Amino acid sequence: MEIGSTNRVSGLMSGMDTEKMVKDLMDAERAPLDRLKQQMTVVEWQRDMYRELNREIFSLRNHAFDMSLTTPYTTRTVTSSNPFVVTATASNNAVTTSNQVIVENLATNASLTSGQVSTGANGETIVDGSSVIYQGATPFQLTLQYGAGADQNVKIDVTSGMTVDQFIAAVNGQSQTTGVKASYDPNLKRFFFNQTKSGSEAQITMTANDTAGTSDFITKTIQLATSSATGQDAKVQINGTAFTFATNQFTVNDVNYTLNGVSQIDAKGNPVSSTVNVAQDIDGTVEKIKSFIQAYNDVITKIDGKLTEKREKNFKPLTDAQREQLSEKQEEQWEAKAKSGLLKSDADLTNITYAMRNAIYDTVKGVDNDKYQHLSSIGITVNMYDHKDNKLYIDEDKLRDALQKDPDAVVQLFTNKSDIKSEQGLATRLKDALDDGFKRLKEKVGSDDVLVDQSFFGERLKQMNERIFVFEERLERKEAFYWQKFTAMEKALSKYNAQAGWLMNQFGGGQ
Repeated sequence: MEIGSTNRVSGLMSGMDTEKMVKDLMDAERAPLDRLKQQMTVVEWQRDMYRELNREIFSLRNHAFDMSLTTPYTTRTVTSSNPFVVTATASNNAVTTSNQVIVENLATNASLTSGQVSTGANGETIVDGSSVIYQGATPFQLTLQYGAGADQNVKIDVTSGMTVDQFIAAVNGQSQTTGVKASYDPNLKRFFFNQTKSGSEAQITMTANDTAGTSDFITKTIQLATSSATGQDAKVQINGTAFTFATNQFTVNDVNYTLNGVSQIDAKGNPVSSTVNVAQDIDGTVEKIKSFIQAYNDVITKIDGKLTEKREKNFKPLTDAQREQLSEKQEEQWEAKAKSGLLKSDADLTNITYAMRNAIYDTVKGVDNDKYQHLSSIGITVNMYDHKDNKLYIDEDKLRDALQKDPDAVVQLFTNKSDIKSEQGLATRLKDALDDGFKRLKEKVGSDDVLVDQSFFGERLKQMNERIFVFEERLERKEAFYWQKFTAMEKALSKYNAQAGWLMNQFGGGQ
């Protein structure tokens, strides 16, 4: 019997289960292909494991690079004895010292506040922002002087029927140039004009031309008793030296000061100084070193875990047929066993761990203070009782003591620059070791961010893919061959049975 267009004939004539027979034959033929696919799966798993570790190595490399700079160790902490008078921050370059600060006066901006307004010079009733502020027939201009320079002024047009809101908008429309912001409070019935910049050069002076009595607009309409104001400079003494600044925030010798109030006067009439202490941020430095050591421990632990993981030789990657017989949970458990130990005793990873340990354990001969040439001298040691434990452990009290006694030596221990390897800082040496390790692993297994993987593993997987493709083509031809033979047999049996039936009919018809 032919099935569709495949020309395959089942075992109706022979009585054999042709489908099962072909399947069993093909299962035997497919066994080498399954083994090849299993080998390829193992290589893919190994590649992915290498790549995951290499990402960790690169991340630690970047951390080591940061720690090879002086910045993480030179942060400053600043305290003030009277933050109501002065507070401060400091850059990493600031000298650790104690500064005595006296604030004589704060910097102020220029500001004008009107009296209460109700009726304008021309009889306008001013209630809120929609009230008309000028009903005079003659438009005019206000001159707003915003600085000491002769050219530091703008013109504000005042037109008949202008409202309070329109006047405010006209002033504020020039604020990018003048720095002057105007507002009107309908509850207080007052106008406010404030210069955003401070210091003695900050100025607000408002004048109007005298035509048709428009000068009354300033004094009678918007009720400015005085039409001019200037700002004030901050005056401060730091360690006995007088300074003048246009603002209350300024920097002296890499310390950024913020003035918050004027110094108090003691019983003798003398100003009381505030003490601003600039010190090394030991807490911050300790946390940065701890974070670095933790990152190192995380990577060395992950690599050591792969190097010592038990290999489950009886668990191989599942074939498609095997996977169909397992639940999802069983499949996960099986694959976990099959992946175990795939990088056990790997030579490349072993070399990377050796290089990491040598980089960070060895003495740094370039440190000026001989006392601090090794990690152990600042309280960072290995577990002397377990040689399989490659992690570093920190005695925080000893680390803090070293930072307090000789912070420069601790910085050199991590960051020292030299062409001689034995004189290079620990972080510098570790960065170089991780650079080499990362490069070797990338050449071996490639990375996720490349379109064409030309690594050793990439070429190996490419070859395996090609072998699988050829093998699958051969299996297709083999299966077609088996079906051809079985089909021919069934057709032959069918023909034989037909002939036998004809003969039987002939003999039966002659009786």
